[in-house]
Amino acid sequence: MNPKQSIVCLSSSPPLHFLCFFLVIFLTFTTIPASSCRGGNETDCDALLMIKVTSVVLDSLGLDGSLSPHVGNLSFLHELSLGNNSFQGAIPHELGRLSRLRILYLYQNKFKGVIPTNISRCSNLQALGLSYNELVGTIPKEISFLSKLKFLVLHYNKLTGGIPPFLGNITSIEVFAVKENPLHGSIPDTLGHWKSLKEIYGSHCNFSGTIPHSLYNLSHLNTMNFGDNQLSGTLPEVIMLPSLVILQL
Repeated sequence: MNPKQSIVCLSSSPPLHFLCFFLVIFLTFTTIPASSCRGGNETDCDALLMIKVTSVVLDSLGLDGSLSPHVGNLSFLHELSLGNNSFQGAIPHELGRLSRLRILYLYQNKFKGVIPTNISRCSNLQALGLSYNELVGTIPKEISFLSKLKFLVLHYNKLTGGIPPFLGNITSIEVFAVKENPLHGSIPDTLGHWKSLKEIYGSHCNFSGTIPHSLYNLSHLNTMNFGDNQLSGTLPEVIMLPSLVILQL
């Protein structure tokens, strides 16, 4: 995935004044509605409303606290990456307002609660990374509405239930990872609709039954890992996986 041009992009050890600048802009921009400019300092308000942050990358900065619901007001955001920090609490459902969002990385934090169902309203989302958190509940079937999604990475959480068969409707999926979750049930054969799939990780779950034969006909698949489950059955006589490098069952 090509990197997007960033207006605000902070990597490790940023200058303190730069980080403070971002926090001031973030808090101010997300709490002043346009209507409040009437009768006030219109020049300052207009200036704030012209700020159109497209990329916020704050990985590995030792940040903590909760993710403010006001983040949903950053309507021009294309990328939000807060990985490898110590954010806690629930993932705010206001993220569903970010219709332009393409990349959402909240991995390796301490987020709890469920995956918000209205994240499906982020219709341009291409990458969703929520791994290494403490998320519970099921994988919402509403994710299947994200028709442009390529990367769906949910491993190392506490998700239960099974893999919703509706996820097979996301034909753009290239990487799917749910390993190390207390999931159960069978692996739906609708995953065979993922003709662009390159990597799938489902080890250390509680999947049972057989691996659908439809997964053995994906020409771009190079990694299939379903080790440490309760799977049974036989392999097909013919496996059409010309790109396969790793097969772990």
